[in-house]
Amino acid sequence: MLDKDGSGIRVTGLQPIAFSALHFSPEDLDPGLTRKLQHTIDVIPQKNVFLHVDLKQRGLGGDNSWGMYPHNQYRLLDKKYSFSYLIELIER
Repeated sequence: MLDKDGSGIRVTGLQPIAFSALHFSPEDLDPGLTRKLQHTIDVIPQKNVFLHVDLKQRGLGGDNSWGMYPHNQYRLLDKKYSFSYLIELIER
């Protein structure tokens, strides 16, 4: 992830990982019980960038949209997970 000048950070997993860098915090994207965030236009980007590093993500849903779990191969069933990654500065 580099800025317009070529400076930034590199995220390297010691195993395959997923990551994202967004101008939204996790709380911004979760409507919770009281907020009415129903459309992407309702979320206002922040100046800060939030880095999210994940080992795995569970599948979104099963074979229907009303309650079936994802197939077992897409679920996170272990009790504990661990993973490692490096974050390095890149300066140009």
